[in-house]
Amino acid sequence: MAAKAEAKTAKRETAAAAARAEEESQHQNDVDVCILCATRFLSAGGLARHRNSGCGKRTTIIEKEKRKARRSVVRRLESMDELVIEGNKQRIKDLALVTVDLSAPESTAAAVGIEVEDDGGGLVVTAVAGLALGSGLVGEGFVLVSVGGDPASADSIPTELAAGQKATFVFRRPLPNIPFRGSAREMIHKEPRFVMPREVEEWLREHAYDHDLGRDKMRPYVAYAALKAHFGGCLRNDTKTAMYLERDQVAKWIAEQKKEEKNRRRMKRAAEKMAASSAKVTSGTSSSKKAAKAPKKSTKEKAETAASGEENEVSESDDDNMCEEEMGGGAEFHAEWWPF
Repeated sequence: MAAKAEAKTAKRETAAAAARAEEESQHQNDVDVCILCATRFLSAGGLARHRNSGCGKRTTIIEKEKRKARRSVVRRLESMDELVIEGNKQRIKDLALVTVDLSAPESTAAAVGIEVEDDGGGLVVTAVAGLALGSGLVGEGFVLVSVGGDPASADSIPTELAAGQKATFVFRRPLPNIPFRGSAREMIHKEPRFVMPREVEEWLREHAYDHDLGRDKMRPYVAYAALKAHFGGCLRNDTKTAMYLERDQVAKWIAEQKKEEKNRRRMKRAAEKMAASSAKVTSGTSSSKKAAKAPKKSTKEKAETAASGEENEVSESDDDNMCEEEMGGGAEFHAEWWPF
């Protein structure tokens, strides 16, 4: 058993040594390696057959794909778009550039009047005077780009110009103070509130609508024409526009007055109706209260009342008979005193 194990180990080691030797032999000669696809061969004939069988064709296809990508219309359009974008960015940057030509008088020298400070990103103008102030094109916060066509530096800025001398400066304006996007959106979408001038309202109340009678004095078109004729040469102090109202606004004001008058009359009628109903209810409740206050008689009291009523009737009839007997000849006396 030990001999067999040793034989197997020796065989395995021999195979590993042969594999290493073969691998080393492949790397000994660089001619046997395909340059295009990096395939390694044991002989030059194998490499030649490989190139003839298809490696050249694959290379041709790859080159065609690369050429197609280079000549692609999409790639060309993308390149053109990139060029346009870059040009637009440069154009926007150039919009901020200001070229200022300063020249001294022919007779005397003049101070340039530009003071700058280096803030790390460029030379920023801190003060303006002299020729720069007189040009009206330079302000504080501008960045100096070039002086006379050369890049700007603190030493290249002249303090004054000789008589008749000229100098060219290029500045970059700072970014304007633009509010954030959407900051004015609420104000844009909000409808402006109309405020009628006090003089116009007084004129309409006097001439266009009678609030005492509750009816209009003029039709809307007539009121508009009269209002325009009266305030034709007047302007408002707040908006600097014509003081008279438009025809639609006059008609709307008259319609609002009519609506208010109708509501006032409706409320007045409702109040009168409510007062009448409350008075009627009050009278009905007082009579019912009086009836409720009267005491009710019991059965015994009712019987006593009926007996007393019969006795009164009997006494009255007796009194009448007695009166007739006592008077006796009363009929003759009346007959003589009152002849018929």
